[in-house]
Amino acid sequence: MECRTINCVAVTGATSSIGTFFVEECIRRDIKVVAIFRFSSANAARVPDHPLVMKIDCELAGLKKLEIPGVHCDAMLHLAWGSTKSTERNNLTPQVQNIQYALDAVELAQRLGCHTFMGAGSQAEYGQHIGDLIEDTRENPSTAYGMAKLCAGQMTRMSCRNKGIRHIWPRILSTYGPYSPYQTVLYYEIRELLAGREPQLSGGDQVWDFVYLRDTAQALLALLEKGHDGEIYLIGSGKTRKLKDFLMEVRDAINPTLSLGLGKVPYGPGTVMHLGGNIAKIKKDTGWRPATPFEEGIRETIEWVRKETK
Repeated sequence: MECRTINCVAVTGATSSIGTFFVEECIRRDIKVVAIFRFSSANAARVPDHPLVMKIDCELAGLKKLEIPGVHCDAMLHLAWGSTKSTERNNLTPQVQNIQYALDAVELAQRLGCHTFMGAGSQAEYGQHIGDLIEDTRENPSTAYGMAKLCAGQMTRMSCRNKGIRHIWPRILSTYGPYSPYQTVLYYEIRELLAGREPQLSGGDQVWDFVYLRDTAQALLALLEKGHDGEIYLIGSGKTRKLKDFLMEVRDAINPTLSLGLGKVPYGPGTVMHLGGNIAKIKKDTGWRPATPFEEGIRETIEWVRKETK
């Protein structure tokens, strides 16, 4: 099993939900982090003051000219991505800009002396698909966001190949946990139920896969250490259920007597009805396994939302 030593990693998007857990996991494993984010971000406080963490104030447009004198990193994890809300995912101009920012991140990785570059791909690169995804499933993105992610993965791979930098492109399925974006379905459901309101939901017949954020962060670290150059990897729990089963389990963890508005919202024309993936490849190449049962992860998530909404 191929293994690279990671003593210091640069990460963009350090205030994101995945970034927050990734930084925490690096600290837990005594790995230095160069956290690149906007100090003006509403979530800036998520990046801890810690001897292992160097904070760098930089927005995506500033990556191209960013210099960090005297700093050497083994790897770059590029998580930052603009215009990710559902209402912005077909806005062409910012999605095209995201591709350039990803290429700028590769240039920064080279300046920092990184031997590895890893982005953060998405299931959106596949578009509509029936059945579990595998890495080689034909990509057919249906949104500008998915198209841009696909292009960024391909172009950063080419750029890394030209520079002699190892390239890894994980495609992440649906994550959940503390720090999740407020527009995600589980966050919305929890918030509404805790407020005593009936959440307005679809019928929930979609087949879904939710992977806990801490598990996701650990998967990313495992890929930085043991992932193979030029490869794509799916990150998920490897377990699918109907979305309504997840939603009812969340409701039961809060109060089984509460009402769910299942079926109150019609399925949209772009609704993905099957979102699950085979994670055999990442298991084989890295030894990583998702460790958090949904019932455990959702309890932690509920407590976090409870504190956030007080």
